[in-house]
Amino acid sequence: MRKRMIVKNIFLIFLFLFSSCSPGFNYEKSYESGNYEEIIAHAESELASRIEKSPLYYKMVSHYRLGEYDQAVECAQLYYAMFNDDKGKEINDALSIMLYHSENDVEMSIYAGRLLTEAQGARTDDYAAYFIALMDGGRFQEAADLYNEIRSSLSAQTAAFMCIAACSSSTLITSNLEAWYTEGGYSDDLRRALVSAANLMMQRGDASMLLPLAISCYNESGNGLIAVLIGDIYLNEGDINKASAYYSEAYEEYPQLVQNRISSF
Repeated sequence: MRKRMIVKNIFLIFLFLFSSCSPGFNYEKSYESGNYEEIIAHAESELASRIEKSPLYYKMVSHYRLGEYDQAVECAQLYYAMFNDDKGKEINDALSIMLYHSENDVEMSIYAGRLLTEAQGARTDDYAAYFIALMDGGRFQEAADLYNEIRSSLSAQTAAFMCIAACSSSTLITSNLEAWYTEGGYSDDLRRALVSAANLMMQRGDASMLLPLAISCYNESGNGLIAVLIGDIYLNEGDINKASAYYSEAYEEYPQLVQNRISSF
């Protein structure tokens, strides 16, 4: 009888161990299926007793997919603190979230950007985001060093967008826009970048630096929106006659847009 009880107990222990090791919630499969809220619920339950890589990672990326960036950043910071000895996609994902979405902590963005760009697999966008973070944080010499390091690997278009987003010097913005035009001629993307650059540079009082490029783009394309832009720059410079001349070029295509500007004279 005693022997039979021992065998029964061993069997029950084996059954318990086997069941406890059986497959549980499949985070990867659920993530691929887009079940982000379900993942977060399961992960929070598991993480309440112990910090483990898989639940924390998938909680992080699920918050990211749902656009819940503050929660994603919190998970990313914890993931990096706990598992920074690992090297691979998961750590890079955590650093990327910290770089792009630590909106109220520029030093965190800078820290993540440095680590991410030093790791294998960093993308051009990561370097650009790191450059912007350095500029936002007032680390101008570090930003200049990074720019000089990566500029040869960037297209003029990417460099122009990066410099505009970072509010770089007007000289740097203008030179990259001109290089973009030289590489590929006029495009609507270039026009939009010109508008963004002009809005920034008019606040600085040096938008006239863009006039030669803007006039070249207008002569090539005949786009009325560029004529309006040129008029805006001249108006910002106090040259009402030249502003009026370019506004009149755009009047037929954009009458209301031009009328709104003329009425402010």
